[in-house]
Amino acid sequence: MKALTAHHLTLLQEAADRVRKPFFAYDLDGLRSHAMTLRSEGVRLWYACKANPLSAILRTMGACSFSADAASLGELRQILRYSGIAPKNILLTGPAKDEAFVTEALNAGVCTIIVESVHQLEMLQQLASTTHKPIQVLLRLQLDWDEKSASVLGGSAITPFGLPPEVWQSVSWKSFPHCNVLGCHVFQWSNIGDIEKLNFFWHRIAVESKRLMQHIGKPLEVLDLGGGLGVPYHADARELRWIEVDDALQKIRKQYEIPSIWLELGRYAVGGFGNYLTRVMDRKQVRGTELLILEGGVNHIARPALTHASFPVHTLKPSSAKTQSFKLHGPLCTALDDLGLHDLPEDIQRGDWLVFRQCGAYGFTESMPYFLCHDIPAEIIIENNQYAVVRESVPAENWLK
Repeated sequence: MKALTAHHLTLLQEAADRVRKPFFAYDLDGLRSHAMTLRSEGVRLWYACKANPLSAILRTMGACSFSADAASLGELRQILRYSGIAPKNILLTGPAKDEAFVTEALNAGVCTIIVESVHQLEMLQQLASTTHKPIQVLLRLQLDWDEKSASVLGGSAITPFGLPPEVWQSVSWKSFPHCNVLGCHVFQWSNIGDIEKLNFFWHRIAVESKRLMQHIGKPLEVLDLGGGLGVPYHADARELRWIEVDDALQKIRKQYEIPSIWLELGRYAVGGFGNYLTRVMDRKQVRGTELLILEGGVNHIARPALTHASFPVHTLKPSSAKTQSFKLHGPLCTALDDLGLHDLPEDIQRGDWLVFRQCGAYGFTESMPYFLCHDIPAEIIIENNQYAVVRESVPAENWLK
């Protein structure tokens, strides 16, 4: 995780003075440079819109030749409106697709869909036969793993994502002539920074996918490995390098003779290029613990409450003071609004700004902004070494009815 430059810190201070409310800041210059390095022969990269659907982010990813995946009608419309990505380069994902969602996508020109159930397959067959629009599908598999570590995607737990291979094997494929099955999709693990662990998962996925496609009498033209590539949330955490990822993918393509591998990158693409800034509202000591109460908390960044893992944080202004441990809490009337234990300068005071790092993905749109009727955070972008406000802070009276 790279330190913010002096110029970047100056821009953030100027934005803080201008906005005067908690805000997210996205470095589009850094994102563009990073995204352009993510290239791999025979590997197609899709931007996972769920990570951050901000219009400027979508525009940047589209300009970097990414395709995009949409897991809802709202995401689909946002991609079509702002990204510049052609409909043929949009992938429909998500376990709860209805006919209205799929029909709008097909009418817009989307033709590739991840199938999560037999019902979805039947719906696609019907829509394809009535609309006369070609549909390419990937079958989402849910595999049973001995690996027991937790994952927001379920890991080895039973989840709504996809079906076991034996269920897909039992399908009468002659009943679905309008659904062109390209291959398989498996995505059960998230934020993995260990290339050996990724390799373990990917090889098992390739074996199971080849076996399924052979059983149903079709070649494995595409293997979608989803995302799950991690970013570091601690200063001493090792960063997953793209050269490692590329090497692993090329070996899998060669070993299993797979023409095309797909990755849906969200966190790994944009996570490191967003920051969240909020002010210290109070400082106090409770039973020997130093606490900082912040203007924004899990109503703006919910990841600490959801995953029990904190975003790294530092003060916006420089300080030469010694550091000490502070327990950080947001403004909500619940102990769940816990942003973790962090070492910060001991001279920190009310009114000081904190900068939470690695907030480019799963930040604001994963949060719970309406609870207790606090203001919705502003969003700014940094592009061409200048900042611009994309959305001002929104007070509760603007959305309360």
